[in-house]
Amino acid sequence: LLQNILLSGQALAEKVRSYLWLFYALGEGLSGRWLYLVAFLAVTAAVSAGAVWLLSKTFVRITTARKPVARTKYRSENIRCTSLRMALLKGLEEGSREQCEKKLPVYMEKFKGLKYYQVKMELYALVTEILNIDVSYGISPDYEKISDLMDFGLNHKVESFEALEQCLREDLMEPLLAAADSQMKQQNIIYKIVEYLNENIDKDVSLEQCAREFNYNANYLSRLFKQKFGKTYTEYVVELKVEKCKELLVRTDISVNDLASRFGYSSPQNFIRVFKKYTLMTPGQYRKQHADEK
Repeated sequence: LLQNILLSGQALAEKVRSYLWLFYALGEGLSGRWLYLVAFLAVTAAVSAGAVWLLSKTFVRITTARKPVARTKYRSENIRCTSLRMALLKGLEEGSREQCEKKLPVYMEKFKGLKYYQVKMELYALVTEILNIDVSYGISPDYEKISDLMDFGLNHKVESFEALEQCLREDLMEPLLAAADSQMKQQNIIYKIVEYLNENIDKDVSLEQCAREFNYNANYLSRLFKQKFGKTYTEYVVELKVEKCKELLVRTDISVNDLASRFGYSSPQNFIRVFKKYTLMTPGQYRKQHADEK
């Protein structure tokens, strides 16, 4: 059924837009379960507005006897609700637990001033935006719980505004905020390690030594570096050493032998080989080329 709906996605979007002033860009940039979910939301939204759907195996047709929704006091309530939703989503994107805890109760209170179909539409908009943020954090949504939210007021799992608020907080917001906390923690770890390596780069700190210094598992630390910098811990340290050597070659008269010894290379030849790999020239050539920067 959903596949048939998607074939007429643009026509469907225009109809929803005409009756509810809401545009669903079906299929654009989406695939798989996400695509089906957005199609489901659009269909349910149109049904909530009073549309009658005639479905067959090959096409989708829509007829309705209702006029476009009148602009009443509920329209202004809906606008205020949209503003609060955007503030709540901003808090989720930034991983601000404090802002989310502050905005959610106010946002939910506004729900009570809307008609039922407007509550459903606002809820669909919120859930869709949260799912988009899930993608940016690499979170796999719990579709069963999302389905319960979509059936708000129609089932016994989520039948009150209090239950809805609890589900939004625990099932949709908390996973995002936990992911944001985890990323922030990892970011802080990386900053501290990079600072430590910069201060001790001439001591040839191994992965295991660094892990012990910060009380982390060496394999975890290695994955963290790969995730953050796109390179292994060893590659990062070697490049950092080369950068320090380049600086010393330009600003001092230190010899190549002393540089090799200072940065833990087994021989000057080994140091020259590594340096040339990253700069495409020997230490002597690099110093000569940058002599005027001294």
